[in-house]
Amino acid sequence: MKLTAKTTPSVKLPTGKTDHIEWDDQLAGFGLRLRANGDRVGRSYVAQYRATHSHRCIREAVGRRGAQGGEEGARAGRDRR
Repeated sequence: MKLTAKTTPSVKLPTGKTDHIEWDDQLAGFGLRLRANGDRVGRSYVAQYRATHSHRCIREAVGRRGAQGGEEGARAGRDRR
């Protein structure tokens, strides 16, 4: 799924899970993280990449859903890589 301001509200937390990342199909390493917080679901954009010097996988939050749309989050994720 391409993560945009229109598609991200439709992403739901799978039944029985408290944490889930929905990855963007067009931008590798960019996703929307859903976390259960009581009766609400928190949403934040994440960027995941491999560090060149240590080859470790790094995942960073790049913004909260609502504070920015999917396109702005993707741009921030691209800039981190």
